[in-house]
Amino acid sequence: MIEKQSSRPAKAASVSLLEDMRRGVEAGETRYQMYARGMVHRANGESSITEEIDEPEQLKRMERAARRIADKNENAVHMATGKGLLTYGHLTPMLTPLGTAVLDVCMDTIPMIEMAYPGCRLKNRNQTGVVAEYRFDDPYRLDDLKVIFNPFLTVMLRACQKAVPWLVRGGGKRLDLSDQWAVKALNHLLRFVRRVCRTKRFKRIQNDYEHCARENLRSCCKFMATKFSEYSRLLILRVELYIAPEYKAWAMTDAGDRCVRRFRRALREKRIVPDVVAWICKREFGFRRGMHCHVLVAMDGHKHKQAEVYARLIGEAWQHRFSEGYGTYFNCWSRRSQYPLNCLGSLHLSDRMMLLGLREAIRYITKTDCQVLTGYPRNLWKGIDRPSWRGVKRGAPRKAKHDLTLVNEILRDA
Repeated sequence: MIEKQSSRPAKAASVSLLEDMRRGVEAGETRYQMYARGMVHRANGESSITEEIDEPEQLKRMERAARRIADKNENAVHMATGKGLLTYGHLTPMLTPLGTAVLDVCMDTIPMIEMAYPGCRLKNRNQTGVVAEYRFDDPYRLDDLKVIFNPFLTVMLRACQKAVPWLVRGGGKRLDLSDQWAVKALNHLLRFVRRVCRTKRFKRIQNDYEHCARENLRSCCKFMATKFSEYSRLLILRVELYIAPEYKAWAMTDAGDRCVRRFRRALREKRIVPDVVAWICKREFGFRRGMHCHVLVAMDGHKHKQAEVYARLIGEAWQHRFSEGYGTYFNCWSRRSQYPLNCLGSLHLSDRMMLLGLREAIRYITKTDCQVLTGYPRNLWKGIDRPSWRGVKRGAPRKAKHDLTLVNEILRDA
């Protein structure tokens, strides 16, 4: 009896330990990609660090504030006993923690978003303002950039944009709570977000958004898992393709979209690297980097071993053949040692750690928590290798089928 009771906690502890390890790996991958996101690669080959590391964090805080408003009936202002020299012992209006968070979003995050995406500004306010990195001789206007935020950010953005003029008049970050119009604007912001986010239509849109993100992850993992039934060893490559930030307005035009289509077609037809078994491409739009694509390519691992060489060929093909001279690239092979779980290189179907790394790489590419999407109807593509039909082979089978137990456990159940 004692042995049976002692065995149960040990099993629970092992499950909890594996879950903690998985979460730690995901956090490490996200942290590494956050710092990689802060690198900008320009057309002249130079790289620089931007403040884009902080901007996704501000969007996350904005989304958390919107979810908090929708889930709870908190107020922005409450009456509390003052602690100042003139208000000590008297009831004084003060901002609640939620009110402080919302005010920070209005004063810091909203100007940042409008600076990066002028097209999302309200039509009756600052429509022709000059933004950073704007070139007057550029025929493409930054105002025409089409981006889509997730549902919570969209509602919060519109509510904050309506309230910002009144909050600025009331003192900005040092808000004067005696200004009734500023307090009314703050309360109206909360009521608007709460009313919209609790409607059935918004909940349906949010559920569809989350379901689509989960389905993208599941389908991509399943897609890669099917390739191991034909190939026991794959050569995995990862490349990030950019348009130089000074041409980010051009990247969102039909010409920029045409470059991506031509690249995908050449990759599918194996005109860039040979023996491509499968590939995944995700197009995104960053605050400072502009349009960029995350590309994961799987080649026949029995014929090819040089992952660094083939990844460089993909990047150089994008830079010189498909981007009309505006493109740059980053070869992820150069920092493979910094990934918590590395999947780059030769991957055998029995290698658990590299399979876990492949799953985390796909999770990052599909981005189930993506906050900003491009305005195009489709941004994720998968390439399928269609082998020629050779008919039924005669005689006894020459080899046994691959054991896909580990592959199905890690990839199919993602």
